[in-house]
Amino acid sequence: MEKNPYYFIKYIVWSWCKVRLLSWWWAVRYGGRKNIPKEMIMGQLQKSMARMNQNLGEALRHIPENLTEMERKEFLDVLREAATLEKEIEKQE
Repeated sequence: MEKNPYYFIKYIVWSWCKVRLLSWWWAVRYGGRKNIPKEMIMGQLQKSMARMNQNLGEALRHIPENLTEMERKEFLDVLREAATLEKEIEKQE
């Protein structure tokens, strides 16, 4: 991980705050965590998985040539796992 404080704030702190604030907002809006509609949660999960798959696809397009076979295999395993998770989320709807 980089030592740059901007990196830490942008990718670690902001991501954490965004998730917590969104969760808090839903709880306030719907009158408690248990009252949040499951459709909304599943919709957000689907959007998140779609973004992750898009990002992994872009990473695959720009994959460096000097990766070892083990690193390539790990990356392809991540792609397969992401596709599997996305299909499971779609099934649960």
